[in-house]
Amino acid sequence: MRRLVYLARDGGLHRMHSMRSSLRKALWLPLRKLLRSALRRMLRTSLRSADGKVTRDMHRNVGQFRA
Repeated sequence: MRRLVYLARDGGLHRMHSMRSSLRKALWLPLRKLLRSALRRMLRTSLRSADGKVTRDMHRNVGQFRA
């Protein structure tokens, strides 16, 4: 942490931080997409196993239920 302060005093922190943020963006976006899809899949499978095929059919027929 102290080293970061020295870097900030240097003015070199900004360059380092921009590099790190771009790296984080490049890594984080696909990771987040993967995580979200995995979470959704887990939720769907748990729902299906808990309630059989009903939940999936319900999701498919939401429009019919609403009408």
